[in-house]
Amino acid sequence: MAEYLTLFIGAVVVNNFVLTKFLGLCIFFGISKNFSASVGMGMAVTSVMTMSSILAWLVYHFVLEPLGLTFLTTIVFVILTASFVQLLELVIKKQAPALYNMWGIYLLLIATNCIVLAVPLLNVENSYSLLKSIVFAIGSGLAAIAALMYCVSYPQVSPTMGMMLGLKAFVAAVLGGIGSIPGAMVGGLAIGLIESLTKAYIGTITGGVITSAFSDAIVFAILIIVLLVRPSGLMGEPETEKV
Repeated sequence: MAEYLTLFIGAVVVNNFVLTKFLGLCIFFGISKNFSASVGMGMAVTSVMTMSSILAWLVYHFVLEPLGLTFLTTIVFVILTASFVQLLELVIKKQAPALYNMWGIYLLLIATNCIVLAVPLLNVENSYSLLKSIVFAIGSGLAAIAALMYCVSYPQVSPTMGMMLGLKAFVAAVLGGIGSIPGAMVGGLAIGLIESLTKAYIGTITGGVITSAFSDAIVFAILIIVLLVRPSGLMGEPETEKV
Protein backbone atom coordinates (compact mmCIF):
# COMPACT_ATOMS: atom_id res chain seq x y z
CA MET A 1 0.00 0.00 0.00
CA ALA A 2 2.82 2.39 0.86
CA GLU A 3 4.34 1.75 -2.58
CA TYR A 4 1.17 2.87 -4.33
CA LEU A 5 0.80 5.89 -2.06
CA THR A 6 4.39 6.90 -2.77
CA LEU A 7 3.79 6.56 -6.50
CA PHE A 8 0.60 8.62 -6.27
CA ILE A 9 2.12 11.46 -4.21
CA GLY A 10 5.21 11.46 -6.42
CA ALA A 11 3.04 11.90 -9.51
CA VAL A 12 1.05 14.73 -7.93
CA VAL A 13 3.85 16.70 -6.26
CA VAL A 14 7.41 15.67 -7.07
CA ASN A 15 6.93 14.74 -10.74
CA ASN A 16 4.13 17.16 -11.55
CA PHE A 17 4.12 17.14 -15.34
CA VAL A 18 3.04 20.76 -15.74
CA LEU A 19 4.89 22.53 -12.93
CA THR A 20 8.14 20.53 -12.89
CA LYS A 21 8.42 18.94 -16.34
CA PHE A 22 6.64 21.68 -18.35
CA LEU A 23 4.62 19.18 -20.39
CA GLY A 24 1.07 19.79 -21.57
CA LEU A 25 1.36 23.57 -21.51
CA CYS A 26 -1.36 23.84 -24.16
CA ILE A 27 -3.72 23.39 -21.20
CA PHE A 28 -2.82 26.87 -20.01
CA PHE A 29 -3.31 28.39 -23.42
CA GLY A 30 -6.76 26.81 -23.62
CA ILE A 31 -8.20 27.88 -20.27
CA SER A 32 -6.72 31.34 -19.64
CA LYS A 33 -7.83 32.55 -16.18
CA ASN A 34 -11.23 30.87 -16.08
CA PHE A 35 -11.64 28.83 -12.88
CA SER A 36 -14.57 26.69 -14.08
CA ALA A 37 -12.69 26.00 -17.31
CA SER A 38 -9.71 24.82 -15.27
CA VAL A 39 -11.86 22.34 -13.35
CA GLY A 40 -13.51 21.05 -16.52
CA MET A 41 -10.22 20.64 -18.33
CA GLY A 42 -8.60 18.95 -15.33
CA MET A 43 -11.44 16.43 -14.95
CA ALA A 44 -11.39 15.67 -18.66
CA VAL A 45 -7.61 15.19 -18.69
CA THR A 46 -7.72 12.90 -15.64
CA SER A 47 -10.51 10.74 -17.06
CA VAL A 48 -9.01 10.41 -20.54
CA MET A 49 -5.52 9.82 -19.16
CA THR A 50 -6.69 7.04 -16.85
CA MET A 51 -8.79 5.22 -19.44
CA SER A 52 -6.19 5.57 -22.20
CA SER A 53 -3.51 4.24 -19.82
CA ILE A 54 -5.60 1.15 -19.15
CA LEU A 55 -6.14 0.56 -22.89
CA ALA A 56 -2.49 1.19 -23.69
CA TRP A 57 -1.32 -1.22 -20.97
CA LEU A 58 -3.64 -3.96 -22.26
CA VAL A 59 -2.58 -3.44 -25.89
CA TYR A 60 1.11 -3.45 -25.01
CA HIS A 61 1.08 -6.55 -22.81
CA PHE A 62 -1.41 -8.64 -24.80
CA VAL A 63 -0.67 -7.55 -28.38
CA LEU A 64 2.62 -5.72 -28.94
CA GLU A 65 4.80 -7.66 -26.51
CA PRO A 66 3.65 -11.21 -27.45
CA LEU A 67 4.00 -10.40 -31.17
CA GLY A 68 7.40 -8.77 -30.78
CA LEU A 69 6.13 -5.41 -32.03
CA THR A 70 7.28 -3.27 -29.11
CA PHE A 71 9.21 -1.02 -31.51
CA LEU A 72 5.79 0.27 -32.64
CA THR A 73 4.79 1.29 -29.11
CA THR A 74 4.90 5.05 -29.60
CA ILE A 75 3.00 5.18 -32.88
CA VAL A 76 0.43 2.65 -31.66
CA PHE A 77 -0.15 4.66 -28.48
CA VAL A 78 -0.58 7.86 -30.50
CA ILE A 79 -3.19 6.23 -32.75
CA LEU A 80 -4.86 4.54 -29.78
CA THR A 81 -5.12 7.75 -27.75
CA ALA A 82 -6.39 9.87 -30.65
CA SER A 83 -8.96 7.22 -31.63
CA PHE A 84 -10.12 6.78 -28.06
CA VAL A 85 -10.62 10.52 -27.58
CA GLN A 86 -12.63 10.79 -30.81
CA LEU A 87 -14.77 7.79 -29.84
CA LEU A 88 -15.28 9.20 -26.36
CA GLU A 89 -16.39 12.52 -27.82
CA LEU A 90 -18.99 10.82 -30.03
CA VAL A 91 -20.35 8.70 -27.16
CA ILE A 92 -20.53 11.60 -24.70
CA LYS A 93 -22.15 13.87 -27.29
CA LYS A 94 -24.91 11.33 -27.89
CA GLN A 95 -25.40 9.79 -24.46
CA ALA A 96 -24.56 12.67 -22.07
CA PRO A 97 -25.16 16.09 -23.66
CA ALA A 98 -24.66 17.89 -20.34
CA LEU A 99 -21.25 16.29 -19.88
CA TYR A 100 -20.39 17.05 -23.49
CA ASN A 101 -21.20 20.73 -22.95
CA MET A 102 -18.67 20.74 -20.09
CA TRP A 103 -15.95 18.58 -21.69
CA GLY A 104 -16.50 18.76 -25.42
CA ILE A 105 -14.47 21.89 -26.03
CA TYR A 106 -11.51 20.41 -24.14
CA LEU A 107 -11.41 16.98 -25.79
CA LEU A 108 -9.81 18.43 -28.92
CA LEU A 109 -6.97 19.83 -26.83
CA ILE A 110 -6.60 16.57 -24.92
CA ALA A 111 -6.20 14.55 -28.12
CA THR A 112 -2.96 16.41 -28.88
CA ASN A 113 -1.75 16.84 -25.30
CA CYS A 114 1.67 15.29 -24.75
CA ILE A 115 0.85 14.33 -21.14
CA VAL A 116 -1.85 11.91 -22.29
CA LEU A 117 0.78 10.11 -24.40
CA ALA A 118 3.63 10.46 -21.91
CA VAL A 119 1.83 8.66 -19.06
CA PRO A 120 1.16 5.37 -20.94
CA LEU A 121 4.71 5.42 -22.30
CA LEU A 122 6.15 5.90 -18.81
CA ASN A 123 3.96 3.08 -17.50
CA VAL A 124 5.55 0.75 -20.06
CA GLU A 125 9.06 2.11 -19.58
CA ASN A 126 8.88 1.67 -15.80
CA SER A 127 7.26 -1.80 -16.11
CA TYR A 128 4.28 -0.80 -13.96
CA SER A 129 1.53 -3.30 -13.31
CA LEU A 130 -2.02 -2.46 -14.40
CA LEU A 131 -2.91 -1.20 -10.93
CA LYS A 132 0.24 0.91 -10.71
CA SER A 133 -0.48 2.32 -14.16
CA ILE A 134 -3.96 3.37 -13.00
CA VAL A 135 -2.58 4.95 -9.81
CA PHE A 136 0.11 6.80 -11.76
CA ALA A 137 -2.41 8.02 -14.34
CA ILE A 138 -4.85 9.30 -11.70
CA GLY A 139 -2.03 10.97 -9.79
CA SER A 140 -0.76 12.63 -12.97
CA GLY A 141 -4.27 13.81 -13.78
CA LEU A 142 -4.74 15.29 -10.32
CA ALA A 143 -1.34 16.93 -10.72
CA ALA A 144 -2.66 18.60 -13.86
CA ILE A 145 -5.74 19.80 -11.95
CA ALA A 146 -3.54 21.15 -9.15
CA ALA A 147 -1.32 22.93 -11.67
CA LEU A 148 -4.33 24.42 -13.42
CA MET A 149 -5.84 25.64 -10.15
CA TYR A 150 -2.50 27.15 -9.17
CA CYS A 151 -1.99 28.84 -12.50
CA VAL A 152 -5.44 30.42 -12.50
CA SER A 153 -3.88 32.90 -10.07
CA TYR A 154 -0.46 32.82 -11.76
CA PRO A 155 -1.24 32.51 -15.50
CA GLN A 156 2.24 33.37 -16.77
CA VAL A 157 4.41 30.31 -17.39
CA SER A 158 8.02 30.67 -16.25
CA PRO A 159 10.85 28.22 -15.46
CA THR A 160 10.67 29.06 -11.74
CA MET A 161 6.90 29.05 -11.24
CA GLY A 162 6.93 25.78 -9.29
CA MET A 163 10.12 26.43 -7.34
CA MET A 164 8.54 27.87 -4.19
CA LEU A 165 5.97 25.07 -4.06
CA GLY A 166 8.76 22.52 -4.36
CA LEU A 167 10.79 24.16 -1.59
CA LYS A 168 7.78 24.24 0.74
CA ALA A 169 7.04 20.62 -0.10
CA PHE A 170 10.62 19.80 0.91
CA VAL A 171 10.14 21.65 4.21
CA ALA A 172 6.94 19.66 4.79
CA ALA A 173 8.77 16.39 4.08
CA VAL A 174 11.57 17.28 6.51
CA LEU A 175 9.08 18.35 9.17
CA GLY A 176 7.11 15.12 8.86
CA GLY A 177 10.17 12.92 8.47
CA ILE A 178 12.03 11.99 5.29
CA GLY A 179 10.90 8.57 4.12
CA SER A 180 7.61 8.67 6.02
CA ILE A 181 4.53 9.08 3.81
CA PRO A 182 2.16 9.79 6.75
CA GLY A 183 4.77 12.19 8.10
CA ALA A 184 4.91 14.05 4.78
CA MET A 185 1.12 14.40 4.81
CA VAL A 186 1.13 15.68 8.39
CA GLY A 187 4.03 18.02 7.59
CA GLY A 188 2.24 19.39 4.53
CA LEU A 189 -0.91 20.06 6.52
CA ALA A 190 1.09 21.71 9.31
CA ILE A 191 3.04 23.94 6.93
CA GLY A 192 -0.17 24.96 5.15
CA LEU A 193 -1.90 25.86 8.42
CA ILE A 194 1.13 27.72 9.77
CA GLU A 195 1.51 29.74 6.58
CA SER A 196 -2.20 30.59 6.41
CA LEU A 197 -2.39 31.60 10.09
CA THR A 198 0.80 33.63 9.73
CA LYS A 199 -0.60 35.61 6.82
CA ALA A 200 -3.89 36.18 8.66
CA TYR A 201 -2.75 37.08 12.19
CA ILE A 202 0.98 37.79 12.39
CA GLY A 203 0.50 41.51 11.74
CA THR A 204 -2.12 41.79 14.48
CA ILE A 205 -0.15 39.78 17.02
CA THR A 206 3.09 41.72 16.51
CA GLY A 207 1.44 45.10 16.15
CA GLY A 208 2.59 45.43 12.55
CA VAL A 209 6.27 44.77 13.33
CA ILE A 210 6.14 41.52 11.36
CA THR A 211 3.82 41.45 8.37
CA SER A 212 2.40 38.68 6.21
CA ALA A 213 5.31 39.24 3.81
CA PHE A 214 7.45 37.22 6.25
CA SER A 215 5.31 34.07 5.87
CA ASP A 216 7.86 32.37 3.59
CA ALA A 217 10.70 33.28 5.97
CA ILE A 218 8.78 31.71 8.87
CA VAL A 219 8.30 28.49 6.88
CA PHE A 220 12.04 28.21 6.23
CA ALA A 221 12.77 29.11 9.85
CA ILE A 222 10.76 26.01 10.77
CA LEU A 223 13.06 23.98 8.53
CA ILE A 224 16.13 25.26 10.36
CA ILE A 225 14.59 24.60 13.78
CA VAL A 226 13.59 21.05 12.83
CA LEU A 227 17.07 20.27 11.49
CA LEU A 228 18.64 21.56 14.72
CA VAL A 229 16.22 20.01 17.22
CA ARG A 230 14.88 16.85 15.54
CA PRO A 231 16.55 16.08 12.19
CA SER A 232 14.47 12.92 11.75
CA GLY A 233 11.23 14.94 11.75
CA LEU A 234 7.99 14.37 13.63
CA MET A 235 7.35 10.83 12.42
CA GLY A 236 10.73 9.80 11.04
CA GLU A 237 12.96 7.23 12.72
CA PRO A 238 16.45 8.40 13.65
CA GLU A 239 19.22 6.34 12.07
CA THR A 240 22.02 5.04 14.27
CA GLU A 241 25.36 3.74 13.12
CA LYS A 242 27.36 1.17 15.01
CA VAL A 243 31.09 1.79 15.17
